[in-house]
Amino acid sequence: MARIANLFAIAIFSLIVISIFNLALDNQIATQHVSAVASHALDAQRSKLAAAEVPASIDAGTRKILQQGIAESFMLSFRVAMLMGAGLAFISSLCAALTVPSRRRKVKAKQEERQCGDNACTLMYAHRSVDTESATAADN
Repeated sequence: MARIANLFAIAIFSLIVISIFNLALDNQIATQHVSAVASHALDAQRSKLAAAEVPASIDAGTRKILQQGIAESFMLSFRVAMLMGAGLAFISSLCAALTVPSRRRKVKAKQEERQCGDNACTLMYAHRSVDTESATAADN
């Protein structure tokens, strides 16, 4: 079941990343007033995301604009994916904190143990009482 859930998560994340990349790239193209010819030449490369190559037939100025648009669009989609992952991790930890029962048990302190806040004090006192008992037993 977990493997299927992982596959669905990857598919959903991929769809979201691709959608954001395409929307951001369309916005970059529209704001930079790139020609329709250059836009159509780039359409075949969109599925490669950051590895998309601007065709050599496009002039140098437009090529630079498109390369910058591709890089910025990819960074935006990557940031959104990372924020979604962080959000899911936070929600997962919150669910675990609220639903997983605590396994801490209250242990009654033994009479020979002194409660002073750390294990070192408890162990020192326990060793002293064992040494005292050993000395008493040896005397008898």
